[in-house]
Amino acid sequence: MNDWLKFFYNLITGIALLLSVIGMWFTAIMPGIDRWSKRFFMSFFCVLMMSCLLGIIEMIIILYPYPVSDLVINLVVFLGSLLISMPLFMLTVYLLHCCGENIRSSRLFHVVIGMCALFLVLLSTTMLDDSFYYASPEKQILRGRWFPILILPLAAVMLINFAGTIKRREKLSRKAYLSFIIAILPMTLVVLVHMFIDIYPLIDICTVISTLSMYSLILSDQIEQDICQRREIAHQRANIMVLQMRPHFIYNTMTSIYYLCDRDPQKAKRVTMDFTAYLRRNFTAIASRNPIPFSDELEHTRAYLAVEQIQWHGSGVCTAANLHTNTQDRFRQ
Repeated sequence: MNDWLKFFYNLITGIALLLSVIGMWFTAIMPGIDRWSKRFFMSFFCVLMMSCLLGIIEMIIILYPYPVSDLVINLVVFLGSLLISMPLFMLTVYLLHCCGENIRSSRLFHVVIGMCALFLVLLSTTMLDDSFYYASPEKQILRGRWFPILILPLAAVMLINFAGTIKRREKLSRKAYLSFIIAILPMTLVVLVHMFIDIYPLIDICTVISTLSMYSLILSDQIEQDICQRREIAHQRANIMVLQMRPHFIYNTMTSIYYLCDRDPQKAKRVTMDFTAYLRRNFTAIASRNPIPFSDELEHTRAYLAVEQIQWHGSGVCTAANLHTNTQDRFRQ
């Protein structure tokens, strides 16, 4: 292998490793992403990182001046091929999750699992047969005549994922659909080219870059949804504030207190305290971000009924029509 080609392969593998670590770091610290997606991307980038590390180990073995057994070389290549293929199958699981489909009962998942099993069988035979690839005396990994057959299940998985994404575009948001296309298309092209030309290190960096693009789009989509939900919650809280402060009830209560100040000052004090307790519970409920305890809601209701009772039995000012209006306002809350 030429020196410049060795340098190029090492540079690509190092960049892919660095991007994998960055992806794991962002996944760990970024808010706004749901727990399932966080675990998925952590696993995804972890697999890519281990694949890059095995690529580095393979390059060290090739450059190592002392002889290394073919078994060790084949084992490293076997593990590297297994790890680099896992993200292709993991994309199917994430696609079905984003579409809200049952993974176990999905036909797409079953077909992909079949391709995965076929790839594992073919990959396992490489430990016993040199028809797929073999190590040269110079510790170079050379392609055998059946090497394209080994890559064929991976290419089939990517084409199946691409067709599945197109079929499910109505179930995905615009950004999620675009992110899957960006992730699948480059990886599919690289795998197809790898069937005929050895571009193994490019698979690493292409997979990492595609995954980062998909991750950034999906993360931005989830952050936008989170912002929209927060705006909706704020809007609902504003509506609740308006509903809990119906003007008819306030006007009638203040009028009752006004007349009670001359007729029965003690009742006027009581209704003022009950009305104050009612308003305090209202404002507390509006400002709180947590569920309201039952005891507080019970006290809120008691204060409201006490004010209504004074209006009905005490002052004589609140008519039946006004009471009906107040009760309707309360039930709207």
